[in-house]
Amino acid sequence: MLLKDTHLVESNRESGYGRFDLALLPVNEKYYGVILEFKRADDEAHLEAKALEVLAQIDELCG
Repeated sequence: MLLKDTHLVESNRESGYGRFDLALLPVNEKYYGVILEFKRADDEAHLEAKALEVLAQIDELCG
């Protein structure tokens, strides 16, 4: 089975608040969807803060 048979792939080329970077949207309710959000941290010390920022953004999108 190929991904294209089970999901639609959406990419948001625009950056900005409240938008995901990449989403795998299921074509059928029996499949799970996936939202991918990418952030860049200047160094390892800032990784956790960026991860929490991503989780808050995804939570807001999915409510």
